[in-house]
Amino acid sequence: MKLKAIGISTALLMLHLNAMASEPAKSGIYASGMLSYNGISGELHHNYDGSDYEKLKGGAGAGIFVGYDYALNSNITLGVKTGFQYISDIYHETVNYGSITDKRSVSIESLPIMITGKYFFYSGWLVGASAGIDIKRNKYDINLQTTPSANGNSNSNWSIDPIVEVLGGYQWQNGLGIIGSIAYSAGESLNDREIPNSDNKAYNYLRIGVELKYTFAL
Repeated sequence: MKLKAIGISTALLMLHLNAMASEPAKSGIYASGMLSYNGISGELHHNYDGSDYEKLKGGAGAGIFVGYDYALNSNITLGVKTGFQYISDIYHETVNYGSITDKRSVSIESLPIMITGKYFFYSGWLVGASAGIDIKRNKYDINLQTTPSANGNSNSNWSIDPIVEVLGGYQWQNGLGIIGSIAYSAGESLNDREIPNSDNKAYNYLRIGVELKYTFAL
């Protein structure tokens, strides 16, 4: 009888562990790395008479993130996410005055803090959304042959702007996942005549990213 009882208890325990392992939504801490392409809205209203003017909008970005998800049930998690990302040359302009060239570029440093919710399907696919604040600043690189005294690197003031994100991806049972996302961080647009802008605040950006993450289940 004792052996039979032990056998039944072991079988029930195995069934419980298998059920837990098969649940798609799990509580845990995760870390991730992201590569992205980022755009910016607005136009600079320059009037470069008699000059050759070239502008490039959009730049590559990279970021690292950490977060925590709490499983509300077998399919839904609610959590928090933060990290650091750098967007390189989201705006770049070159102005040629014959043999003289002026160059200006803007990059962005960003520290988003977001609340995130996800829905996990039993097939492994997931969808979700995030919202929060984005603590960010512009980084300017100015190289003016017409005005060498203005050359150098500088930063805008830190700005706190709202950020929203939608995401989708696939999560394997071993904790590895791949996520695609689209996020928008509000902020100043390229509506001033000059860089830096007159308010010295951070610019907006639209991010399309691919994220590789690993979850340490708790």
